[in-house]
Amino acid sequence: MTEDYPPIFYAAAAGDLERIREEGPHADPTDLNQALAEAASLSHFEAADLLLEFGADPKGLYDENYGTVLFPSCELLNPEGIEFLLKLGADATTVVTRFDGPRDALTHLLHSPHRSPLKVRCISILLRAQAADPDDAVMAIHRESLPRLKAALDKDPEAMTRPLEVDYGLYPLRNATLLHLAVEYNLPNIAQELIDRGLDVNTPAGEIPGTVDTEPIWPTTLVPLGKQSPLFHARGYAKEMLAFLLERGANPKQKGEFLKNGKIIQLTPQEFFQAIDDIECNLLEELLTLRAAD
Repeated sequence: MTEDYPPIFYAAAAGDLERIREEGPHADPTDLNQALAEAASLSHFEAADLLLEFGADPKGLYDENYGTVLFPSCELLNPEGIEFLLKLGADATTVVTRFDGPRDALTHLLHSPHRSPLKVRCISILLRAQAADPDDAVMAIHRESLPRLKAALDKDPEAMTRPLEVDYGLYPLRNATLLHLAVEYNLPNIAQELIDRGLDVNTPAGEIPGTVDTEPIWPTTLVPLGKQSPLFHARGYAKEMLAFLLERGANPKQKGEFLKNGKIIQLTPQEFFQAIDDIECNLLEELLTLRAAD
C-alpha cells in the first residue's frame, strides 16, 4: 500500500524521535520540511529540533500548491507552533501562489476550518511578525476587539452594509454581512454592537455563484448559493449564538438557497442542520433549539 506521506512525516506527527533518527539521513528536503511543519503544528518541539539537525528549513515550502512550513501551525491555530517557527526565521509575509490564488500565513489562518479561542493570540503573533494588517472591521472581528470594531465602523460606516469579500467560513461567508461573520465565530458582544448599529438579525447574505462543480458544504452534498440568514452560521463552535439570535427576533423559518442534485432548493436552518446531522450526528443541541423555536 502506498503511503500519502513518507515515514518521517508520520514519525514527526507522533513525536517519534527514534524513527526520525532512522529516517532523517535519507529524507529529501521536501519530506523534512513537511515533517518539521507537522511536528511544529502539533507542538512536538523536540522532534522539530531533531528535524532541523537533518536539514529541515523553517523558512522553506511545505508544498508549492499549499504554502510554507508555517502554514500548518496557522491552520491548526497553534500559537506555540507559530512562535517556534518564527523564532527560527519563518517569514509571516511570504506569499504563495496556490491553485486558489495567492495566500500568506495570516490569510491561511483565516481560512482554517478549525475554531479556537487561541485564534486571537495566533493573529497577534503574526501581526507582530509583520503580517499585513488591513485594520478594518473584518479584522477587528477576527481579533475579537469591540474597540477596534467601533473605530473601524466610525471610520468606514459603509462596511455595515458592504458584502464581505472573503472566501472562508464553515458556511461560506462570501457576500454575507459582518453579523454573519460575528455569529460564525461565536462573538455575541460583537454581534450585539452590529445589531445596535442597525444590522437586522434576519439580514440575508447575498447570492453566491455556484454550479454542480462548486465545493459543497462539508459533510453534505449541498452547494451553497447564499441568501442565508446569520442563523445558518450558528452551529458547532458557535451554537450558543442560536439562542442569542432567536432572543433578538431571528426567524427560524427563513430559508437559504442551495443546489442539490443539479436543482435549486430552499432550506431553513433546521433543515440544513438536519442534513449535516444525518451524516455526522453532531448537531442535536442545535436541532433541539431550532425545533423549540419553530
